[in-house]
This record gives sequence, C-alpha cells and structure tokens, in this order.
Amino acid sequence: MLAPQRQALAGAGAMRQARSIARVPLAGAAVAPPRARLSRGPAPARSSSSSGSGPAAPAAAAAATTVVDAPAPAQQQQQQQQPPAPAASGMRLRTAACCLPHPEKEHYGGEDAFFLSAAGGGALGVADGVGGWAESGVNPAQYSRTLMRVTCAYIEGAEGEALARAAADGARAQGADNSLFGLASGGYDAAPAAAAAAAGGEEGYAYAFNNGAASGAPLAAAPPVAPRARADPRAALDAAHRRTRCAGSATAVVLQLDAAKRRLVAANLGDSGFLVARGGAVLARSKPLQHFFDCPLQLGAYPEFVDATDTAAQADVFEVPLRRGDVIIAGSDGLWDNVYDPEVLERLPATPDEAQAAAESIAALARRHASDPEFASPYAKEALLQGFDLPWFEKIKGASFKDGRLELATLTGGKQDDITVLVAVVEDC
Repeated sequence: MLAPQRQALAGAGAMRQARSIARVPLAGAAVAPPRARLSRGPAPARSSSSSGSGPAAPAAAAAATTVVDAPAPAQQQQQQQQPPAPAASGMRLRTAACCLPHPEKEHYGGEDAFFLSAAGGGALGVADGVGGWAESGVNPAQYSRTLMRVTCAYIEGAEGEALARAAADGARAQGADNSLFGLASGGYDAAPAAAAAAAGGEEGYAYAFNNGAASGAPLAAAPPVAPRARADPRAALDAAHRRTRCAGSATAVVLQLDAAKRRLVAANLGDSGFLVARGGAVLARSKPLQHFFDCPLQLGAYPEFVDATDTAAQADVFEVPLRRGDVIIAGSDGLWDNVYDPEVLERLPATPDEAQAAAESIAALARRHASDPEFASPYAKEALLQGFDLPWFEKIKGASFKDGRLELATLTGGKQDDITVLVAVVEDC
C-alpha cells in the first residue's frame, strides 16, 4: 500500500498510470507524515475519546458480520508452501504464499507482511503497511510485521508476556523479513529450534522467518502452544492492535478455519481482502472499507504516533461454510487493485498440491498488470467512477481516432505496489 491518501489524479504532472500516486497516513502523527494532496472530501474527523485502542474516525462505516449460507449440494520474492498439520475435526487448510515487493522496495522487502499457521486447522493473515511513513524516516514495514506477529501469536494461544515478546520481536525485525510462520504451523526447521533451546534460548512463543533460505531460523525456541478454542480473528486483530506500539499504520485481513463447524471466519479492515471460491465461482468476498476514496480504514498506535485510529471493532466479519476443495485467496491491495476476480478464478489450484503454483501465478499476473500503463486496472476504473481522471492537457495529448471518432485519453494503468497473495485449499483429513 502506497498510503491511504493519494494525490489527485487530475493534479499537475499526473501520469496516465494509476500507479504514479503517493500515499500518506490517515491522520496527523507525532512523526509528521507528508501532507496529503487529495482534494476530494474532508479527512476523517478526529475524536477526543481515549477508550480502547484509541479514537476511531467517525467517518468509518459500521462493522458488519456476513454469514454466507451454504449452497445446495450438486523474490525479494518469498514463496513458501506450508505443510498441513492435522486437525482433530477432519478439516484443514493447505496454504501457500507469494510476496512480491514493489520494485523500488525490494532492498527491504516492501511493506506487506503476512503469516501462515496451522493452528486449529489453519489460519492466515496479511497486513499492508502505509508507505507514506518512509518520508518521515520510519520503516513502514515495522508496523505491519509487528501486527502480524502478534496476531499469529494470539491465534496460536499466546497470552500476556508471550504476546509482549512477539510485539518486541516485531519491533526489532529488520531487512526483508516479511513472512512468518507460527510454531504450530510446521513452517520452520525444528533442528535450529532445538539448537537454540540447547543454547539457552528464550522460552515462550517464537517465530521463524524465511529469508529466501531453504529453512527459516527461529528467533527463540519453544514448543508449540495450544491454539485458542474459538476462532475469532477480530479478537486476534484487536489484541495485536493494542500491543503494536511503534510508528506506522496498516490495513489487515485475518482468516481462521473453524474446523469444528467446518467454516471460515474472517475479519477485514481496510483495502486488503479475500475471496472464497467453489466450483470456479465466487462464494464470498470482502469489500474494501474506506473513509472516502483511497483512504482505507487502518490501525495505528494511538496516542503515541497517530492522532486517531480505526479499530478492530470496525472490521467486517465473515462466516463462510466450507467443504473440501474450496479455495481461499487473500491478499493486499497490490493484488486487488490490479487483478479482476475472473482472472483470479482462472488461476485457482485444482488440488491442494497446486496451491503454491497458484499463488505464484496470481502474483505474477498482478505484477504484469501493475507495470502496464495501458491496462484498465480495477484501481483505475474505481478512480474514474469517483471522478478522478487525467488533466485536460493529458487527455488531449493522448487523444486518438477509433472507428472514425476522436477519443480523448483517459486514466489507465496498473498500480505499482507490494503484492502479497495467500492461497488456502480446504481438504479433509
């Protein structure tokens, strides 16, 4: 995510590509972000309330819970396939991921972060850090990585001190460490963990990162913790928001398998998102939550670094019945701003073993579209619907004849961004 507000597309120097826009944080910050240039609509009003994780901007849409009825029977690019862990209830997720940083941000891995866990049969999440913080000397990835660390720790059963350690580890994360796997996931090599424990490694919750190596190295060694009995991604996101106390902000989507009820429970805040597909059609899909166009709901550390924050209570919650063969696609806005749903459906895995190949294929398509100045991307189309377009001199300069008629140029192009794609295939066990 480039930033929640972007310069007006019709402003001076605007290119024919949606990807040329810069974003900044939601509200004022102690570490002052660059000034927003978006001219449409007022910025979200600030609240003086101090309850919970901080005041939420009143312009935010009310949170909703969507229950989907079951239909009648009829490289840095990070690419890691996660081995499934057995679930007692007979259902689990086979998950895979592909993360392609913005070409100009590859040296530090971009600002997306994600986790995969096999806790409870399967859990996954994506957070998209607000890139505008970089102009204030803040690493935008720090917030998103910390948020996902603590979210995953909470889902896997960590409490109190263990959650605090997860947050501290996230704040220390450097370089291109934007993929992480909880201990319950089996997403790391047990040998380094045992060696760390033998050397007096810290007890408690630990993470393993993959930095392009064959196997990750855990930051601390500990046995897997018991996952929470109830799938509650909104509670996990709330716990992470409360404990992520560093400069930055992020959108997030978190998904958990409720194996006992054979359903997916998901919480989405902002413009990351997910869809569930069955039989080549969309069964359920999240929608972007925004204060106004291109200003998504986002989490930040109030009052230390932001003047206002949205909260997990504003996240949309989904309950989707699942059956074997269903496919879940989750991703940051770098995916959804550049790829249409039918294009995603064309690249779904036919079997759980194809999850990784599907994640890579979808991410590669998003990158191609993001780099194409002539592609009529979902982001460019939405901008046009909201009244944004090229300035008149650009429209005239790019005019062309088509079918004997003069057509003015219009806004086109993909949006260059970090792209994270998570794929989960439902299987019985």
